[in-house]
Amino acid sequence: RAHEHAASLKRSPGNATLRGYPRSILTRADPSVALEPGSKPVVIVFYDDASRISNLQASDILPVLVEAGDAVDVVAIDVGADATRTEDERRVVRPYYPGTVPATVVLSARRGPVKLWFQRTSASALTKALQEAQSRR
Repeated sequence: RAHEHAASLKRSPGNATLRGYPRSILTRADPSVALEPGSKPVVIVFYDDASRISNLQASDILPVLVEAGDAVDVVAIDVGADATRTEDERRVVRPYYPGTVPATVVLSARRGPVKLWFQRTSASALTKALQEAQSRR
């Protein structure tokens, strides 16, 4: 399903009705997991479903995030102008959001920074960063 959704995003990246990181496809962790050391790495994705470039990134990295499964916690935070955020999401935005969309952060299990992208990233770059995060346990 992740690959089918990614293909839809790639075909119509400007379609705001297509969610980049739908909960029906991607298991999301509670944002609070990014704030304290844990047992596995965390990927934080800052996105805006109304942003073409954000949806193009989702088309690239969504399959990687789904395939990583239980090996990584994924925190996806909508930073679009109309988004409402929970208190935990706001607590993650403060230290990690660089102010650009899309933005992606990979943290080790100890929550040390592994990689931060201030712009669109690729599936291969994310895969490499996840491998590095796993090795830093």
